[in-house]
Amino acid sequence: MKVIKLISSVPLLCAIAFSSFGQTKDVVINGTLTNMKEMPSKIYLVYIPILNLKPDSAQVTDGRYELLGSTGGVIASATLTTDLKAKGGKNTIGIMLDKGELLLTSDGDLQHTKASGPAAGPQLEYAAILQNLLDSVKVLKKLEDSEPFRTDQALQTKIQARKIALFKAGLEQIMYYPLTHQNSVLTPYLTWSMLNNSMTKVELVDSLYRNLPANTPEIFKVEVAKIKEAADKREADFNAKVKASNEKTPLGSKAPEFTMNNTEGKPVSLSSFKGKYVLLDFWASWCGPCRGENPNVVKAYNTYKDKGFTVLGVSLDGGGQKNAWLEAIKKDGLTWTEVSDLQGWKNDAAKLYNIIAIPQNFLISPDGTIIAKNLRGEELQKKLATLFK
Repeated sequence: MKVIKLISSVPLLCAIAFSSFGQTKDVVINGTLTNMKEMPSKIYLVYIPILNLKPDSAQVTDGRYELLGSTGGVIASATLTTDLKAKGGKNTIGIMLDKGELLLTSDGDLQHTKASGPAAGPQLEYAAILQNLLDSVKVLKKLEDSEPFRTDQALQTKIQARKIALFKAGLEQIMYYPLTHQNSVLTPYLTWSMLNNSMTKVELVDSLYRNLPANTPEIFKVEVAKIKEAADKREADFNAKVKASNEKTPLGSKAPEFTMNNTEGKPVSLSSFKGKYVLLDFWASWCGPCRGENPNVVKAYNTYKDKGFTVLGVSLDGGGQKNAWLEAIKKDGLTWTEVSDLQGWKNDAAKLYNIIAIPQNFLISPDGTIIAKNLRGEELQKKLATLFK
């Protein structure tokens, strides 16, 4: 048996569907609850909305319950919860359903649940996908609880970057799982789930769609086709915006001038950095990919700041997010000039440069000419190395 924990950021969260046209009870969940602070009187099984199935429920007696559920003819995600109004937390876990008997033993709360029995295969298979991620998160959690972490800003920045990298790696593993496990009972659900996830890479959407197994239940085929059509439209719209953005600020053009207040409320103009190479960096405290890229920008800044290079950060944080912006600057070690009008996507500089996604940056030469765009990771380091030989 394996312990199954739900990571809230992983797309296994489900909504409630209240209408159905009858349900075939083809799964039996026998559960045991031990060491619970508050023993629930009732427990619910809530299905993903496309199955159009009513929630199932069962009484809890002496810490035990028996739920008669439905797979709806498919393998799917469900939520086992003690409260239909609950929104995540320790009283909710995600489970994969298969026909037959599933044994669940929860110790302390539902997040600490062991699965076994004839129908436990899909659940354990999904847990195995996340095992490396879970193990790494535990290690990082120990570091965050340590005394050095509380006082070492460099360590905090390093751990933050590592957490983001781990999440991206874990998500990518799930994204590509359907392509490498065509015979898995999880593949139809994970394909639907990944196509539904805005973080799924654009180039992966078509591959997931084209490689949907032939024996995929019709309900998933219909939903996946709808998602693919919507994704194609979004991509076309996005490409049109990118084209418009490139036409507005093409390479070789003069960088549009703007003035905006820094963290102390004092106005700063882009032109005040004339004579230096400037990385104009659009980001926000709430943007995971931006925060993940910050350590790379810090490295570049520290390497070339004494050679005529600097960074001007423009935050797309909104109203009421000033503290989050300032905290992110401190936590990520951004020691260069940062500005923002705290207008979110309506940021005046962002509109001037036609920013449609972040992180996004522009490398500006000493005479104010845009010489490169969207330099990330090693691309930024290599470009700067050619400028400062």
